[in-house]
Amino acid sequence: MLHPIQVWEGTGGWVNEYLFTQLIRVLRQAVRAHRGEDARVLLIVDAATQHISKRALAYAARMRVYLLLIPGQLTWLLQALDVYVFRGFKACLRERHAAQRGASARGVLPKHVWIPLVGNAIEQTIVRVDHSLAFARLGCEVGMPRLRPSVLEYAEPLAELPVRPLTSDELCVTVGRMRVGIEACLFNGPRRIAAERGIGIHVVPEESQAEVCLDNCRS
Repeated sequence: MLHPIQVWEGTGGWVNEYLFTQLIRVLRQAVRAHRGEDARVLLIVDAATQHISKRALAYAARMRVYLLLIPGQLTWLLQALDVYVFRGFKACLRERHAAQRGASARGVLPKHVWIPLVGNAIEQTIVRVDHSLAFARLGCEVGMPRLRPSVLEYAEPLAELPVRPLTSDELCVTVGRMRVGIEACLFNGPRRIAAERGIGIHVVPEESQAEVCLDNCRS
């Protein structure tokens, strides 16, 4: 595989808690090698269980990798891969599979050939493409001036919002389930950055109990 694509053996193809921490480690190394040791890493992920476990959050905090969570059930609207990348990637991969099968006398994809085919498709549709506009269109830009209309339809008026941690209710809705005790793991990084920049953080009093939050998550 060409750099920066890597193949990890013995993983089964699904990201678990341990593999997520290793992805954080590799990503941090790659970014700092390119941008310098003082570079800050912001990783945008969905609220899958392996991304918000206490171990994963604690490891990200130690590595000073800041996680930006996409709320549960909203990846179709806010995740760059889902909205802008996967369609082109899958089309490219289908074309490469068809070409490889066509070159086979039996029309069968030879064993292990699919690995370099996936790597080539990733290189063509992800590595070599500038995705900065995709992130801007999904709100990852100061002021959000180029927000996608489909996102703007669901967004509240883009007035300046106060800097504050989520309440338990809001966090419960964001991750799509009740997760006790992860607030401290999630908000230390933003608190530290706000303090460095002299930004005041507004704290919203908790008005609901965990039982109410759990009910909201189930509804």
